[in-house]
Order: sequence, then C-alpha cells, then structure tokens
Amino acid sequence: MIVRWLAIGFMAMLAACGGGGGDDSTVIDDPDKVGAGWVTIEVPTPPAYSTDSPGVFLSGEAFISPTWSRCCSGSATDTGVTVTWSNAATGESGQATQRVSYVWLFGTAILGTHTWWEGIDLALGDNPITVTATDPSGNLGRARITVTRTPDTVAPTITSTTPANGATGVAVNGSLLVVFSEPMNPATMTPSNILLQDESGGAVAGTVSYADRVATYTPGSLLETSKRHTVTVTTGVRDESGNSLAAPYTWSFTTGTLDLVPPTVASTSPANGETCVPTEAPVSARFSETLYRESVNESSFLLKDATNQLVSGSVGVDYTGTLYLFPRNPLANAATYTATLTTGIEDLARNPLATEYSWSFTTQPAGSGMWGTTSTTGAPTPRTGHTAVWTGSRMIVWGGGYADGASYEPASDAWSPISGAAAPESRTDHVAVWTGSRMIVWGGVRPGAYLDSGALYDPTSDTWSPMSASGAPSPRSSATAVWTGAEMIVWGGYGSGGVPQGDGARYDPSTNTWSPISAAGSPSPRVFHTAVWTGSEMIVWGGGNTSGSLGDGARYDPAADAWSPIPASGAPSPRAAHSAVWTGKEMLVWGGRNATDPLRSGGRFSPASGSWAPIGELCAPLARYGHVSVWTGTEMLVWGGGQANGPHYSAGGRYLPGTDTWQAIPVIGAPAPRMGHTAVWDGGGMILWGGYDVFLTNLDSGGRYQPQ
Repeated sequence: MIVRWLAIGFMAMLAACGGGGGDDSTVIDDPDKVGAGWVTIEVPTPPAYSTDSPGVFLSGEAFISPTWSRCCSGSATDTGVTVTWSNAATGESGQATQRVSYVWLFGTAILGTHTWWEGIDLALGDNPITVTATDPSGNLGRARITVTRTPDTVAPTITSTTPANGATGVAVNGSLLVVFSEPMNPATMTPSNILLQDESGGAVAGTVSYADRVATYTPGSLLETSKRHTVTVTTGVRDESGNSLAAPYTWSFTTGTLDLVPPTVASTSPANGETCVPTEAPVSARFSETLYRESVNESSFLLKDATNQLVSGSVGVDYTGTLYLFPRNPLANAATYTATLTTGIEDLARNPLATEYSWSFTTQPAGSGMWGTTSTTGAPTPRTGHTAVWTGSRMIVWGGGYADGASYEPASDAWSPISGAAAPESRTDHVAVWTGSRMIVWGGVRPGAYLDSGALYDPTSDTWSPMSASGAPSPRSSATAVWTGAEMIVWGGYGSGGVPQGDGARYDPSTNTWSPISAAGSPSPRVFHTAVWTGSEMIVWGGGNTSGSLGDGARYDPAADAWSPIPASGAPSPRAAHSAVWTGKEMLVWGGRNATDPLRSGGRFSPASGSWAPIGELCAPLARYGHVSVWTGTEMLVWGGGQANGPHYSAGGRYLPGTDTWQAIPVIGAPAPRMGHTAVWDGGGMILWGGYDVFLTNLDSGGRYQPQ
C-alpha cells in the first residue's frame, strides 16, 4: 500500500536512514529474507490466483536499502533496490518496472515507498512466479505466487491486414501483416497456415514471424508485377489456449512495382524543440508508412539525457507506423532529452531509414506546492464510484459499491465512521451535494437495478433521514447534480438498460419535495457530461450518447424554469469524461476524450458575454480523462486520470485563467496513479481519495496537495 501520512512518514524516514521497513538483523531461518530485505506481492493476492488471460499484472512494494539515502531524483534508483521476477513455467525472467514516492516531513522530502509492477506472460497451467528485491549490500527479500492459467474457449479473430483487402499498387518486395485479436501460439504461425497464392493459384514460398499479436509473412522472392494475389489464414492457426479461427480468413490485393523508397518521419511527439513537456509523456514518432516490426527495438529507437546516458524504456510500434518509447520512470524536470531513430528501422519492403533522425525537447520545470499523505486508519474500504463532499471542516466519503462511508478531518488526519442506521442501500455512480448542513445522496446503480432513492445525512447528529421519491427523476446512474443554495438539481445520466437520459428534477430538502424541470430547450440525452452552478444558473455541457461525444450544452435558470442554448462557436471539441469548474466568472472545461482519443485541450465559457475562449496547452498536463479538477479561488487544479487501456497518472497541473498559463503539480510525494477517484478543496488544499489503479484494483489511499 502507498505510504500513509505523517506517522508513516516517520517510518519512511527510518527506512531511508537505516530501517528499510524490515528487521535490521540477518534472518537465518527465513530464506526469503536477508537483513533488512523484503518485498510484497499485493496484486493479485498470494499465494494463488487463477486467470484465463495469457498474462498477469503483478504489483507490490519493496524495501528501501538501509545503506542508501539518495532522494528525489524521481528514479527508482533512489532506493538502492532492484526488483526482479522469474516464472518457472516459462523460464522467463526480467526486471520489474519500479517507482519511488516521497514524503514531505517538516518541509524536507524523504524517500517514502518503493512500488513495483510488471506484466508477465503465462504458460497454461501453474506458473510459479518469484519476485526478488536486492540491494548492493546483500539485503534480500523474496515473495512468491502461483498463477494458474486456465484455458479460454473463445475463438481468435483477425482484426486487420496489411495490405488491406482489395488494395492495389502493393509493393512486390514487401512483407504482409496479419493482426490477431489475442496472443497466438507462435508454433502455428507457419507458411502452411498462412498461405500466399499468385493469380494462377500457385503457392508463393515465404517465411512467417510472429510477435505481439502480429504475424509477418515475408515472401521468399519478388511477387509478380501487376498481379492479383490471395492470402488465406487457415484454421490451423491457434491462440495460446488452442482455439482456432472459426473459419478460414481470405483476402486479396493487386501488386504494383518495386518499393525502393525509404520510410520518412512524418511527425514526432514531443516536437523538436518543444519545451515544458510533461515528465510522464511517452516519446513517439509517426512514419510515412507501415514499418517492419522486427526492425523496431531498443537499439533502433534511443532516448538519451543531457549527459548522453540512455533512458531505460520499452519500445513498440503500432500498425499505422507510429513508434513509441515509454520511459520506465518519469523523466527529470527541466531537463533536455534527445531521441534518435537509427537506420536500423525499415519499412515492409526492408528499405532502411535513409539517415539517422534525431530531435530534442525539454521537460517542464518542477512544480511548486507540497503533498501530504492521508491516514488509512479508519478509512472506508477500497472503492471507486463513490462520492465526496466538503462540509467546511470535513470530507465525507460515501458509497461506491457499499452502503457505508466515513468522514475525514485534515486538521487531525483522522477518519470517523458514518452511521449505517437508515442509510441508503449500497450503490455506485450516484450523486451527492452538500447543503451547508447535510449531505444529500441520490440515485446510482446496484447489481441488477438503477436506483431513484436517496437520503440526507446530518454529520452533527450522525443520522440519516429519508428522502421522498415522489416526483423524483426516473432511476439512473452517472447523473450530475448541483446545489443552488436552496435545491439540488439532478440532470442526465444512464437510465434503465443503460439508455442516456435528457431530463431531471429539483429537490427541496426543506419540504422534502421534488419538482419537475422544463424539457423545452434542454440538452439532448447524455452521460459523462459536466454541470456547474454559477450562482443563478446550472450550465450543462459535453458528454456522450450512443452516437458519440458531444460538444454542446445549455444553461438552466431555475427561477424561470427555462433553458437557453450555449453558443457552439469557439467551444472545445466534442468530449466526454472531462472536468469542469466554476471560477465565479467562467466555466472552465478541460480534458476528457472523444470517440477514440484522450484530450489535452479545453475552453472557458463566460455567461456574461455568452462566448468561449480557448485554454492554452503550453505546459498543460498530458491528455487524459477520468481525472479530477477543483477550483481554489484563483486557479484550477487538475490531477490523476489516464486512459482505460493505457497509463494512469500521478501528475497534474495548475491552470491560472488570469494569465492563461499552466504549471506542474509536483510528483514527489503524490499519491499513486489512479482513475475514478474523488477530490474536494478544503480551503487550503486539495484532498484526493480512492479510485482504482492501472491493474483495476480499488484503492483506500489518498493525499492532500497544498499549492504555494
């Protein structure tokens, strides 16, 4: 688990100076522990775990060497400890990806925890996996888990081919690609199972290689010019569980002439000379054509720091010709890096890059402000889909798959339980608002049902009171809610059957009654939208429906029970799962995702002028969704989030609308990366809690960030 607040900060300091989190004496009777060494596997839970997946993600913690005191470079080498793994079933082994967190203690940053994670391939049956943590002084820790891979019964499919079916002018000296829906058995990737035939039906000899769900067929000689060729993938190809294609897959293309043109670099990210690059950003290059995958590796795509030292990372290529290098650790702040693509990179016709291609960029300056951890003693169980409100002195967390919660007081770093008597039933993705004296919880979903119920919680008396359902909106989850000072307004969300809703209602706690909202001029049905309260209006914007992401919205005036449209001119691009805050003058919208990609852009809407202005992107956080944003009174803080099938982030940014500028939020001492968490502004800091990590494991940790 991530290090918890100041009390644990003292323990972390002892670990950095001589304790390491374990016993200092050499343990004779425990072969898995020598000296201060130890390591844990926390995901999945040892000693045994079963899955039908071809791989497993493992993660945990390791000790900090008692003989090591380096701090705050942002690298896992700060701990002096190396974590490795081995799988006895496959014979594979390697070094785990590692990360260090830091704790601020009396204004000084010290080493906090050393977390590790890695994706490990599995063989069918039992996979005895050993994780080992060592330091140069001989301290050692081991942890073990047996992961059993059970066979799956789902037939693989082919998701794409290069060239595509019906393509013309295909190079006679090029290789062919077949992309599968899942990892395949390499032994079945043979010329007898992937057949290439010429126009007369004769077999074209060739070889097949396979890696990362992609089979590459390389003809043994030049293909005939201007001829139709056919490729058949037979049911002899099988996935790693032995499932074959449901039926043979055939496609055709027509050849052109020789391809003697070398590939060229079309664009890079970061761009050459770019400054203020986020330290967690991957480095990528897009090419003019599809590349020969075997030519892309850590020797042909290099990243070096200003001292010419190689940056460790993983290298890959997608099917559009884009190369990616993911550094194993965040890059250093305010540092210059140079990326180089060597002439070892080739296209499908095996034409190499004509000349070595290099470009440089500089990372963003270190952010200001200070992180502290939050105690987990008495905290709610790990969860996501919960809500959090700020009372003026406490943060109240409730729900998220449970019918319970707790309140957190930052002044004492202490949690207190919430009474469960008369509390609403268990739910996730509900709404909650703070009225000034009570928390209102409404809606959400539980297994088998969307809900239209709720209740009011009074923290002074620690009691719940029922909430009328008469006139309430239809059952739904993922709605938005705002507090007007007298009423809660609920709008949108998922309804029965997962259908987006385009209506809502107003709840008055003083009379325990609901009243309808006019539908005239209201936005179209949607989910994953945002809503802010301006003091006189609710502004709804963005979100998505069954047709895709939306880039429109409307303003609702409860005094007149009337909607008015928001101008589309100058608005941000359509998006869902973004964030929005109200500054007192403007609504700030940032991040989110469209149909395919996370976004790094945003916009500012002024109700007074009825106009939009863009939010600058220089020094902005990486593109993301599922993050949180809060308004401090002078700036918007953005933190966390990520991509569903990609990285989650422990970095963020501070946006000052007065100057349209961003600066980084420091990663030193920040909570572990996550999505689906909550955040509140307590008047002096942003408190984060809960959510889930990249392994889809719910968290019970958090942190408090104080800007400076």
